[in-house]
Amino acid sequence: MCDFGSLKNLWCFYKVVKEGGFSKAARAECKTQPAISFAVSVLEKQLGVKLIERSGKIFRLTDAGRKAFEIASELFETVDRSMIKLKEISSARFLPLKIAATSLVTHEFVLDALEAFKTSYPMYVLDLHEAPTKRAIKLVEDKEVEFAIVGETNFPPNFIIRFLTTLEFLLVIPSKLKVDFYEHPPSLFEFKDVPFVLPQKDSSVRELLDKLFSSIGFEPNVCLEATNHYCLKRAIIDGMGVGFLTFSFVKQEFSEGKVFVTDIKEGPILKKVYFIYAKKELSQPARDFKDFLVSWTQNLDRKKRTFISC
Repeated sequence: MCDFGSLKNLWCFYKVVKEGGFSKAARAECKTQPAISFAVSVLEKQLGVKLIERSGKIFRLTDAGRKAFEIASELFETVDRSMIKLKEISSARFLPLKIAATSLVTHEFVLDALEAFKTSYPMYVLDLHEAPTKRAIKLVEDKEVEFAIVGETNFPPNFIIRFLTTLEFLLVIPSKLKVDFYEHPPSLFEFKDVPFVLPQKDSSVRELLDKLFSSIGFEPNVCLEATNHYCLKRAIIDGMGVGFLTFSFVKQEFSEGKVFVTDIKEGPILKKVYFIYAKKELSQPARDFKDFLVSWTQNLDRKKRTFISC
């Protein structure tokens, strides 16, 4: 097993070759030339081979010496790279990791992922901005956050995107609103006279819904455009209208009988979620979180949803 003394001797040998001589290596290391020569001699005795052949001020590497230098170069270059990474972590210790995410994906998995990430990486300070999709993209473009987690939309061409997961949206009907439909799953056209609560126009979910409505020629009776999915859920529960949310977002209200949840005949309504950023080089905290989040979403517990029979 190699000890610290052996590493110091190997370092002296490496510097002799790197600097081009014993005297130059001694000056670079602030040591005397005899000390450098002694370290190389000890290394040769430890290895049982001659590494350097010396003739006055001229030296030549033996075959074993060339191989030893290759190994030493790889070793110390790896150490240098490792120290750079350690310094990056140290310098980022009290710097915030600024993230933007929509309210829906924040509720679906981002908060849980951040909590787990914080346990593994306690040195990072997390700063989460909730924003609609277009606003989140603007925050990335303006460098107010380093990356965003948003639903699929038309991303700027200079953005780098990484797929994370897919969310399914269901029709949520408040128990306060008396709605009759005659088939399961029902068609949207059975709700043509029912008020709808939808996300605002700059939401990627609204883009998805508008494409669906347009493709089937359905014009919803929109009574409210909510600024986020929490407001949307509140409006649905209060009986203002029907709307679209993920099952997990209304799971508690469903269990309490406040809402009904169903597929629609024109479905399923699926939304892809992406990790996006506007530059190739992320900071060390951002790289760590990206890798963590990709693994996290791959292992999401995909519980079987319960559907309501109406």
